[in-house]
Amino acid sequence: MSNIGQHIDYYMVQFWIEYGDKRSADYFMVRNGLYGPLATLIGYFILVTQIGPRWMSGRKPFDLKVILLAYNCLMVLLNMWFFSETLRNYRFGLDMFDFEYPRSDDLSKSAMQKVSMCQFYLMSKYLDLLDTIFFVLRRKQSQVTKLHLYHHISVPLLGWIVLRVVPTNGPVIIFALLNTLIHVVMYSYYTLAALGPSLRPYLWWKKYVTLLQIYQFVIYSIFSWLFAYRQRGYPLSLQLLACTQPIIFLILFSQFYIRSYGNKSIVASRSDVSTLIKPLYFIINGRTNKIGRDG
Repeated sequence: MSNIGQHIDYYMVQFWIEYGDKRSADYFMVRNGLYGPLATLIGYFILVTQIGPRWMSGRKPFDLKVILLAYNCLMVLLNMWFFSETLRNYRFGLDMFDFEYPRSDDLSKSAMQKVSMCQFYLMSKYLDLLDTIFFVLRRKQSQVTKLHLYHHISVPLLGWIVLRVVPTNGPVIIFALLNTLIHVVMYSYYTLAALGPSLRPYLWWKKYVTLLQIYQFVIYSIFSWLFAYRQRGYPLSLQLLACTQPIIFLILFSQFYIRSYGNKSIVASRSDVSTLIKPLYFIINGRTNKIGRDG
């Protein structure tokens, strides 16, 4: 039993000390290995799927209008700032085409700024978790979907790996740029939605936010295979993560789009559907008849 414990502790802490980037070794939520992020994300999962729903059972939904407005505005500003800083520090995104494994002994001001930005981005992903807590407090448990949970748990974990191993790598910038830009649009939508039902007629573009997310994963998928082909020095494990995760997200977001908007956008209206979603509908569902509801 002690051997099992030693193996677990090795891969949770010591492994990352041996193979990780020393420049990020003492950062918050990094210095204790995977224990910190895993404890946080497991606690989050239990809170929003078990403790929170049970506690809210029989209670009225909380009125969080002011809190949601403040939170969504903050997230818009944070993502706008991160987008602009990424452009500034990564040569307007051109560094994404630097496929050589980065040096870990570069202590220049520019390199350390990139490490700090990677840490900032990771912390912003933990802020995203509040999204789910607000759903629970407003008794909107139906919005806490498998996609929602997978997205909110996997992205911080992947971000942690990047920060711990390759915090100054260039190719990941394509994710940072597109993701923060889409989050500006998404949280802007949430801000308007939080203002009340009077604005609902003007929020017809909700499904296009999901389409933007799908498009970004199409781009990531293509770029990840280019990265795998052109990379120099990256370990196979990182290549596999880079190539598989965008495809997983693409499938999950496409399935969500089909369930949410399929009856209107795929079956009924050809003119209002992107040429991307139609083939995804047939590939993923393998049928052309009635689209089922969530189980």
